[in-house]
Amino acid sequence: MCGNCCHNLRGRGGLWPSSLPDFVYVSVPHSHQTISLQEWEVSTLREKAKKLSVAFKVEPNFLFLDEISGVPIVTQWNLDHDDCPFLSAENKCLVNEEKPLICQAYPLLVIELFNDRDEPKNLAIADCPNAVELPFKDVPSNEIKPAEFFRQLFDKYHAAFLGNMNLASIATLFRNTMSYLIGNGLIRPAPIHKKGVMKALLRGEQRGLLEHLRDRYPDVAQKVSEEIQIIKQFDLKALEDLINESTSRDSA
Repeated sequence: MCGNCCHNLRGRGGLWPSSLPDFVYVSVPHSHQTISLQEWEVSTLREKAKKLSVAFKVEPNFLFLDEISGVPIVTQWNLDHDDCPFLSAENKCLVNEEKPLICQAYPLLVIELFNDRDEPKNLAIADCPNAVELPFKDVPSNEIKPAEFFRQLFDKYHAAFLGNMNLASIATLFRNTMSYLIGNGLIRPAPIHKKGVMKALLRGEQRGLLEHLRDRYPDVAQKVSEEIQIIKQFDLKALEDLINESTSRDSA
């Protein structure tokens, strides 16, 4: 309840990976980055802001140009505030039941916990009074069992770990969706270095990916929306059951 994570947001996020596809344009400089928002989160928070009479501004962050439709498509937004507008004077979240996944996951700042060899990646823990060290600091990564790693995260971080798992699932869903769309010729992202692309990105009518899919490929949009709902319904009980199942397999 200190509210530190909701104040002075500019530039506090981690640097974006250098391996982004050549068609992805990051429009917000790192010094201006705050809280990353998904498309449906922007819609939800915009409605909440109206009801609460709260100022609410967002800006497109990750976007690409679809050469088939000529539409600049946004895949992620940035909260355009120095301090979160939904934090009360008593340091209470005014949208606690609907807060963004990135907030649910705090203070864990990790998307993919394991690489292809099932070895833990570095776990980023934010500067938070509730942050705790996990007992794996001096253990070789190839000796850490994923189930035990997950068990420690669940025991120490509980709801924050659930938020992280859901955030990771959303990231995977959208990577798979992009692969499907590109592989089936439904969209054709233009490399940002191609002539005229930057001008089109910044001057065209930008649209969210889901909005674009609902207009052009409603069946795909429906499928993605259903998957999002399944992820959002994954709760602490389901996460604990999954960890118990994994632990049992490792012990067998």
